[in-house]
Amino acid sequence: MPQRPGRQVQPPPAHRRGAGGRGHLSRGQGLPPLVPVIRPDAPVRSDSFRPVLGAAVLLAFALLAIAGLKSNRDLQAARAHESMLKAKIAATRAESERLQVRIDRLRHDPGMLERLAREDLGMVHPRDVVIELPDPKAAPAPPVATPPPAAQAVPAANPQEP
Repeated sequence: MPQRPGRQVQPPPAHRRGAGGRGHLSRGQGLPPLVPVIRPDAPVRSDSFRPVLGAAVLLAFALLAIAGLKSNRDLQAARAHESMLKAKIAATRAESERLQVRIDRLRHDPGMLERLAREDLGMVHPRDVVIELPDPKAAPAPPVATPPPAAQAVPAANPQEP
């Protein structure tokens, strides 16, 4: 509570009607109640805009749902493509490492170079003995059919000869 300089309590203001007073202000009696404003001369529309707006909102939601499904399908396809590419990358890296090991062996291992030259290029040392075997994949040639001996001995008769 506010106090005066001599520790005296100040009296309440006159417009509050004493301490703890509740109620209306002395200047007025409160606000009047609200009265709805309706124009009796305004025509009521029978063709409301609400069904059109509702249909437009439903159409928008349907389009969003279709776009969402397409986006989800595209995302799944992209993820599948990404995993396929990752698998290809891993296979390519493994092949690259295998080839790098082979390159290192070819550069530093003369025995492997000699073996490859003998196998792939058919090279031999001058004192090596070469034995060529027939290719097992090639089929043997079928024997040539010879006519029977009786057909060879008898010449064909030609009735038009004089």
